[in-house]
Amino acid sequence: MLSGSAAGLLGASVIGGFGMGSALLSRGAVADMYPPQRRGVAVGYLLAAGTVGAIGGPQLVNLARALTTSSALQDAFARSWFVVAATSLVAFACMLLLRPDPRDMAPRPIGSAVRRPLASLLKLAPIRAAVLAMAAGQTAMYSIMGISAVAYTRRGVEVAAIAVVLSSHFAGMFAFSPVWGAFLDRRGRKRGLVTAGTLLFVGAGITGIASHPILSGLGLFLVGLGWSGLYLGVTAVISDFTSASERGAALGFTDFASASISSIGALIAGILLDGPGFGAVGIVMMAVLLPTIAAVGLVGGSRWRPVALKPA
Repeated sequence: MLSGSAAGLLGASVIGGFGMGSALLSRGAVADMYPPQRRGVAVGYLLAAGTVGAIGGPQLVNLARALTTSSALQDAFARSWFVVAATSLVAFACMLLLRPDPRDMAPRPIGSAVRRPLASLLKLAPIRAAVLAMAAGQTAMYSIMGISAVAYTRRGVEVAAIAVVLSSHFAGMFAFSPVWGAFLDRRGRKRGLVTAGTLLFVGAGITGIASHPILSGLGLFLVGLGWSGLYLGVTAVISDFTSASERGAALGFTDFASASISSIGALIAGILLDGPGFGAVGIVMMAVLLPTIAAVGLVGGSRWRPVALKPA
């Protein structure tokens, strides 16, 4: 970043992506430590911690710049690389100090010690529906969020207003995750996924047609809120139907599938923005979400019951 190299930035992004992928799988470690009836809330609090980073990160950079008189350090802080490096070291230290390993605390399925392959896990209807829901929801969220700032700039929206709109989206993504967790634990995974998918569907429609920043903010808030419910619900479903030795691979595959499809969706969204416009992006993403919501709803209620577990 300091050298201004585009190739260097892309290479560093790949390396950073590996780290971020591992960090996202920390939700599996949290799921290991809780029984199904408390798992949604537990993972919800983990996701809520993202609010601190999303809101506090930029403020931490500004504070660091204010506390130093060195022009070189101020430049480094302005580029954010120093704060990223420092917080990464803190995260690494936390991992080294983690005792005991959450996998060793995880409840185990009763009557089975066999580690099932991923193909066998995907034969379970709730897991298939969850993977599909995550892929569709992540694609819709990334596609809309990724080009929204460009779309609003083209419409003449001021930078300050764009920042507020995006902040509403981040609030929807993270701030209400404990509430989603409680909803998933009390009302069930299926109902939670359908509700979250519906909110994302409505948010995509509002965002696509909105011309006023306030309405755009509402749409992006609903997109973030729906994504939050899907993310937590899918994590809970996969955790319910896997053992500790299976969970990492299942969650990793889900992340891989959703990220791969999301990258294609973001590219299509950019093409649509240059063609028919932002409204077409919202319509396409609604078309992606609708069959997914239906697919989740068609899985019978009794099939969502988690496997019986005993303490480790």
